[in-house]
Amino acid sequence: VNPHTHQVKLCDFGSAKVLVKGEPNISYICSRYYRAPELIFGATEYTTAIDIWSAGCVLVELLLGQ
Repeated sequence: VNPHTHQVKLCDFGSAKVLVKGEPNISYICSRYYRAPELIFGATEYTTAIDIWSAGCVLVELLLGQ
C-alpha cells in the first residue's frame, strides 16, 4: 500500500488459470496462509470464491497491521 496515494498493487499471478466447468483442478494452489477452506479439504471443483477468501485474508492482515 502506498501511504501517499493509498493505492494497492496486486502482483504474482503465477498460479492464475481460467476455470472451466467440469475440468478438474488441483487443490494445492495458493499459499497455505491464504488457502480457502474447501482447498484445505482437497476440493478439486471450485470457483473464484477462493480468490475472495484470499483477498479477505490479506485485508484482515492490513487492518490488524500484521
